[in-house]
Amino acid sequence: MAKAFQEISVQQLAQTIQTDTAKGLSSNEAKSRNQRLGLNELSQEKPESIGATLLRQVNSLIVWILAAAAIVSFLMGDTLEGFAVLAVIIINAAYPPE
Repeated sequence: MAKAFQEISVQQLAQTIQTDTAKGLSSNEAKSRNQRLGLNELSQEKPESIGATLLRQVNSLIVWILAAAAIVSFLMGDTLEGFAVLAVIIINAAYPPE
């Protein structure tokens, strides 16, 4: 079984990746490897849109239960409780967990 890079010596690593520890890669070898292997860059994920975040926040079972509770509160004349539940829903949607 092959060892991980952190488990072998610097000289063994240099031999494995075919480079010189003192000089590094030549410009031609670096260009060749970039063409063959691609650039040494991390891919960046596209950030989620505000609309998608909001939809994800409000599209959960607990939010639907809270919305139903707010509607029931308004129908029963408990407007203060209805607005309190709506405030909880709005706060939940406005401050998503990170």
